Amino acid sequence: MKKKVLVLAGAPGSGKGTFKEKITENWEFTGYPYEVIEMSTLLKGSKEFQKIIASGALVNDEDVINIVKKPIEEALHFIILDGFPRTIKQADFLLSLPKLDLIVVKMEADDKEIIKRVKGRRVCPKCSASYSTIKEELMPRTPGICDKCGAELIIRSDDTKIETRLETYRKETEPTIKYLKDKGLPYYEVDSNNILYDGFVQNFLFEIGM
Repeated sequence: MKKKVLVLAGAPGSGKGTFKEKITENWEFTGYPYEVIEMSTLLKGSKEFQKIIASGALVNDEDVINIVKKPIEEALHFIILDGFPRTIKQADFLLSLPKLDLIVVKMEADDKEIIKRVKGRRVCPKCSASYSTIKEELMPRTPGICDKCGAELIIRSDDTKIETRLETYRKETEPTIKYLKDKGLPYYEVDSNNILYDGFVQNFLFEIGM
């Protein structure tokens, strides 16, 4: 049986995290197991990789592929891939894996809105929950404190390099998304500025057969 793989793509701050949360919140209705594979989480264990990410650059393809290969192979029925693939070489690796049904979702937002969102973003260093200082629906109940685990929220180091990260995204990752689209894979573009997430996600899961 093939595994469905949702390739969640888009610029930093384009709404991938919110879309991912809505997918998992609605997932219980499908009755299937799923796995969320986040490259940012997988790369956390290396100080060298964290320095690269904090600079706004990308970790080299070989290291990324070596890290993500096992989690993809071990996952069960459905996989949400966040942050992979980001280059053509990484995309070719994903396309070479057997028994995967790939579905691409590209989140869209203009650069001005992205920069505003990212500079207002706060994250929990313990449970990775995301919050905002500018979007009321994403603000924590207690300012600066995670609702889920009570840890003090922080600014991600790479969020301070958002302009550099956007340049890298336009140069490396956006062509990769087009590359996957041109392969004829199921492809969805989502305007994160104008979306009613719950209704859209429920329809989306139905449409992809979950």
